[in-house]
This record gives sequence, structure tokens and C-alpha cells, in this order.
Amino acid sequence: MEELNFRYITNIAWFKDRIGLGRYFRGMHELCLFGVRGNGWKVRTSSNSIRGTIHEKKRQHSRKPESFYKVIEDRSQGPYLELFGRQTRQGWDVKGDQTDLFNINKSVQNNYDLEIINSAKDKEG
Repeated sequence: MEELNFRYITNIAWFKDRIGLGRYFRGMHELCLFGVRGNGWKVRTSSNSIRGTIHEKKRQHSRKPESFYKVIEDRSQGPYLELFGRQTRQGWDVKGDQTDLFNINKSVQNNYDLEIINSAKDKEG
């Protein structure tokens, strides 16, 4: 974190609904390290009720729930950086080997949806 000029502040824990893989311990949580840049930091809200824990269902490998991002965006004005990300996100700088793994190409999705609709119409037919 320091190498990227961020200062560690705290962490956020994501508790999952089912057990995962593990060599030493079978994990049911992931940690997000929360850091800031510069000498001071600006918070988006003065609320002290934003929790450092998230309880959400497990998704695909290493894919974080949307509420993970919401907690960070609700608390901080940014800039936002995700390391080892699997999906790009507007307003975030995402670094990793698979940053487009979960991005949906809208034209591909639309074509897929049309194929399903047409297939259903053919069966009715």
C-alpha cells in the first residue's frame, strides 16, 4: 500500500454464506484493506454508522459483492483503487491480471437474450 502512496487506515471484512477452499483453514471471509492518499482525507459522510463488516453471498472466485464497493464509496470521496480486481468499475482504477473477467459485453448479452427469446418462440410455434 505504501508503495502506491496509500496509507493504511483499517480493513473491511466480507463474511460469506458458505465455506471456501483452504489449505490451512477453510475460509468464509475476505478482508479489504482500506487506505487513503495524502496527509488528510475527506469523508463523503459524517455518519459513524457505516460498519466494517459485510454479510453477503459468495459469488464467483474473487468476485466481490456490490455492497463492498458501496461501503467504500459511501465513506470516501476517492480516488478508488482495487488491486487484484476481476471487473472494471466506473470511477475506479482496477489493477490485476483478469480485470475484465466479469464484465458483460452488452451486445453479446443482447444477442444471447434474443437467441433465448427466439428459441422459446420456435417451441411455442
